[in-house]
Amino acid sequence: MPRNFAFDTPDSRALTDAFDAGLYAEVASRARMLAVQYPGDAFLWRALGAALLQLEQVTAATAALQRALSVDGLDPTAWGLHGVALQTLGRGAAALDCFLRSIAVEPQDPGAYFNQGLTLGAFERPRDALKSHRRAIALEPMHGSAWTHCGHAARAARKQAEASDAYRHALCLAPDSLESLGSYGLSQREGGDFERARRCLLRALDLRPGSPEVHNNLGATLRDLERYREALDRYAAALVLRPGLG
Repeated sequence: MPRNFAFDTPDSRALTDAFDAGLYAEVASRARMLAVQYPGDAFLWRALGAALLQLEQVTAATAALQRALSVDGLDPTAWGLHGVALQTLGRGAAALDCFLRSIAVEPQDPGAYFNQGLTLGAFERPRDALKSHRRAIALEPMHGSAWTHCGHAARAARKQAEASDAYRHALCLAPDSLESLGSYGLSQREGGDFERARRCLLRALDLRPGSPEVHNNLGATLRDLERYREALDRYAAALVLRPGLG
């Protein structure tokens, strides 16, 4: 739970501690009760919205965050959370506006740039998404997800070298990230380094042997290496796991 609320009270501290402990249902229940008593407290509405987001009650979270912003329209965290909720509901344009508002209030928040990048990527604007993820990384170099999605955006923007570099950074931070391993393997295959791609995808398969996508991608890489019998085995495994996979 972000801690930039106006008043440091026992209730606000208790809500923050419970949120940090993953007790989202407890936070939602307590914040809802307190918000009824103190409807002018933006932190309580924001706490309720954040907890409801974690509980995947996205429509209710959106309403709570709208209440928070009606009380304090300059709360960057509430704008960011509202954007995440709207993006989850498929309202990408409105989500993007929220992230822009969050950045306008707090231009040093890497999370706002990261979420902006995700939304721009969903809009198939990879070059703009790449700029957002670069900014998130500049502000928080240890942001592993930003490195991974920087790689995705760079691949979509046909910037192969930058994509590979981003995935390598992501794997330095989280060596067992299936998403980063699989994506790095694909980027290496696209760059023609089929042997490196094979090694990455084998590691990914060790982590998730039940992934039809990894089996399928490994099969394609083995085919590139002219190891056809092994490729057929991977394709067959992929089809067992997901019949009809193309």
